[in-house]
Amino acid sequence: MKKLIFFQDQHLLGKAPLSRTLSWLVALMMALLTLALLFVLSIHQRATSLHDQLADRLTVQIVEADPSNRDRQKEAALHLLQSLSSVKSVHALSQQELEKLVEPWLGDHADSEITLPALIDFTILPHGDKQAIAAEIHHAAPSASLDDHGSSGATLLSFLSLLSSLLWSVILSLIFATIAIIALAVRSAVNGCHDKIILLSLLGAEQNRIAGLFCYKTGFDVFKGSVIGCAISVLIAVLSRRLLASLPTPIFHSDSINFLPLLFIAFLPIITVIIGVMTAHIIVLRMVEKR
Repeated sequence: MKKLIFFQDQHLLGKAPLSRTLSWLVALMMALLTLALLFVLSIHQRATSLHDQLADRLTVQIVEADPSNRDRQKEAALHLLQSLSSVKSVHALSQQELEKLVEPWLGDHADSEITLPALIDFTILPHGDKQAIAAEIHHAAPSASLDDHGSSGATLLSFLSLLSSLLWSVILSLIFATIAIIALAVRSAVNGCHDKIILLSLLGAEQNRIAGLFCYKTGFDVFKGSVIGCAISVLIAVLSRRLLASLPTPIFHSDSINFLPLLFIAFLPIITVIIGVMTAHIIVLRMVEKR
């Protein structure tokens, strides 16, 4: 009995020493954990992308009733921006582009009804001085106003950061809840196998071997539940991505695919099994020693 091998002697503890619902409880917790993890990583990726797009991007808007004066100020502002060394790129929107922008709200003949402003999009280098550029633009085009996309998007980025922090707290809560579920299931199993544990101890079985029997059962149930939970969450994530990709708003989806979360999810069942086995081993040893 001292050389008891738990892979071959699982029948000593019975067919179901652990709770029959352990696998399904772990599957549920892992599905919620994986979905929360995918969501927080997606939010982080989107927030980083938005910050890179908006941080150094500005727009010059020239509102002038006289079309000739408007075009003259637009050309002056355009030449000024092209001559500045701190400006990375410049794009002046054409009349067709402006009409396309307002077409969803004003219809096909927006330009014939109202006077559209002149818009110039430009991106500055990280060391660029926005206030100095704004002063030079106002000097060249008195009717111009400068829109800083980084400042306007700061509220959205702050909200995404807050949402990410809340999701990380949810993830930590789910991790502790999963460990608690495994611990309760192991305690229940040990209490249910009280007589068998005493008999194995009298026959000379070591405490580590008895704990190994429970660890094997726990690891198998946890691995089965974690695989099912991860598969369900990945399926939901793929279906959600396809649904969001069909929306016309491009902020909800991206053409690039980040495989890092999927790589981490592939190792998540193994990490869960390790945590479950360690938890079971500690609890079983403590409870067996008390007996």
